[in-house]
Amino acid sequence: EGAAAPIWVYRLVSMLGIALAVVGIAWTGTKLFGANAGLAAGLMMAAIFATAFEGRDAKTDAMLLACCVAAQGALAQIYLASRRNEPVAGHLPWIFWAAQGLGILIKGPVAPLLSVLTVATLFAFERDWRWLLKLKLVRGVALVLLIVLPWVALITWKSGGAFLQDAVGKDMVAKVASGEESHGLPPGFYMLTYSLFMWPFGLIAVGAGLQALNRLRDDPRLRFCLAWYIPFWLVFELIPTKLPHYVLPAYPGMALLIGWLLTLSPQEANAPLRRWQDWLWWSTAFGLAVVSLGLAAVCVGAPIYLTGTFSWWSIPAAAAALAAGYFAFSRQLQVPLSRIGAIAVCAGITYGLLFGVIAPSLKPIWLSPAIEAAVQANRPCDTTVLASAEYHEPSLVFLVGTKTVLTDVDGVAKHLLGDPTCALA
Repeated sequence: EGAAAPIWVYRLVSMLGIALAVVGIAWTGTKLFGANAGLAAGLMMAAIFATAFEGRDAKTDAMLLACCVAAQGALAQIYLASRRNEPVAGHLPWIFWAAQGLGILIKGPVAPLLSVLTVATLFAFERDWRWLLKLKLVRGVALVLLIVLPWVALITWKSGGAFLQDAVGKDMVAKVASGEESHGLPPGFYMLTYSLFMWPFGLIAVGAGLQALNRLRDDPRLRFCLAWYIPFWLVFELIPTKLPHYVLPAYPGMALLIGWLLTLSPQEANAPLRRWQDWLWWSTAFGLAVVSLGLAAVCVGAPIYLTGTFSWWSIPAAAAALAAGYFAFSRQLQVPLSRIGAIAVCAGITYGLLFGVIAPSLKPIWLSPAIEAAVQANRPCDTTVLASAEYHEPSLVFLVGTKTVLTDVDGVAKHLLGDPTCALA
């Protein structure tokens, strides 16, 4: 159906991206820490709020996550083989470079940035770059160019160079230099929203991450996982433009550490934390409680407040959210695999009911279908183009048409003056 395909078709790509990311992190965890660790990492990636949301959204970020996981998973195995003086499997460099090329096609420099930050952090810690020779740099870069250059040539020819000028010169530079898309926020945003987007596994991941930090010098696998998460998170905390999905590629590094903690004895895994670490753990525990109670309240209260009706689906959704929070709170840092599975199941029930039943029933918050109906009812011409001030949801463009102008009040005025007969706003 091409561009006329319904929105659920576009969402299938996001679902596939999350599925590939889950399988990819389970594969990486199995190779680094064993089968149980891989399963735990996969369960976490499948069940956190960030992936549950992105898997239902028709955007590029889920497939970008899959590319990042594939690239980092291959890089981790190459790095670990070099630390152990073992031969590198021949397919790993090709997976790394193919994932980088596809990641660039999807969202520019994000996937390469993640790997560069990881490698730079490892080099700063170990002062060793020789293992990078195992990446087959020349042939790998050639593969990336083979993937990327045809698209660059075609889009440059089709747009007359305007696409690259807008994407690099305006969009990317503006996001780095200042808050773009009305999303400029100070550093600390991702720390404050961590408990929501890593729910319900944020507390378990923090415990695993702190124990890994205390053993940083002992295990190269832990160095890699921390080098995956921390530098990428810090860079995006410093960039003025902030959206929750920007740090999504960092979360798999924490998923691996949850799996790693399962490989330790209970005495080692639950060793006392330092004072500042204990404070951070309790702060995250508070965040877990707030988010669990908040999701339960939304499941029950949103239908009543917005539609004046009570949804019976709210009861199991709220109960599942509270159960996920209850199981995720454990004073023991090492959480058994069976309990991790129970947390994932409870979270899955919450997401299924919240996103599949409760949210679609909240008609007052879905403005785009109402706007589309109004445009169709009041369209003065076949060529009418809508201009929207302040309301810039992608769903509006999808429903009303790709020529829809997303602008401000001044832009709306200019739009109406430019075509007084046919324009709508």
